[in-house]
Amino acid sequence: MKASPADDTAAGGTQDAADTPRARVFLPSLLTPGNIALFIGWAEPTALEGGGGFRWSQCAEAAVHFRLEEPPVTALTTLEIEATSLGRQRVRYSLNGISVGGSEWSGDPGERRAVTFPSELLRPGAVNVLIFEFPDAHEPSLRDQRPLGLALQSLTFHASAPPEPPLPEAYPAP
Repeated sequence: MKASPADDTAAGGTQDAADTPRARVFLPSLLTPGNIALFIGWAEPTALEGGGGFRWSQCAEAAVHFRLEEPPVTALTTLEIEATSLGRQRVRYSLNGISVGGSEWSGDPGERRAVTFPSELLRPGAVNVLIFEFPDAHEPSLRDQRPLGLALQSLTFHASAPPEPPLPEAYPAP
């Protein structure tokens, strides 16, 4: 399932070339009637020349509320986050009130981090809440007193297959 940059509405049932279902929330996105994603604690979108853009977190904790129309088809889901941090940042993530991990960001442009969690934490057909906690958020300057953490560029949910069990060891030839 994908959401478009213009309206954050989902087009259900799309799959990538490897037949792996995934959902993507493109950023920036403007909230209009019928949207399926709501950004709380994030600044207004900033568009970049040549396309794309980002949203800064502007609180010590920010959230993305979203709906998935279809249930996950695998036991695990991986959330891929593309962002740039304001200097070194630690970020903790929770989904629907359950901690799903954390990561460290170095401040390099366009970094990517992945967080894998049980798919059963996602609630199809209901509002899901993804929380970002920024314990290292800080003000970028005396003029800008907002505690910034991440400049979020995209979130992508990938269906993840469980790891393959190891093959049995072959018997030695006689």
